[in-house]
Amino acid sequence: MPPLIDRETCEGCGRCLFECGVYVLALDDDDKACLVRKGCVDCFLCEMACPTGAIRMVIGRELAGVGGKASGRRY
Repeated sequence: MPPLIDRETCEGCGRCLFECGVYVLALDDDDKACLVRKGCVDCFLCEMACPTGAIRMVIGRELAGVGGKASGRRY
């Protein structure tokens, strides 16, 4: 699953961008982290790098019955 980003908590520091090895994150016009393309490899590095906890990976039971990883993606 790609990360869920809480735009209200995100401070736009960019740490998640530097940690993402597949370059799926960017800062939008409001200087908030956002997904810009598919390709997240679920490494959790962006979540661990975020100092405010604005990024969270959704896994397992949190998918609430969604069938498989691909069908639960949001872009």
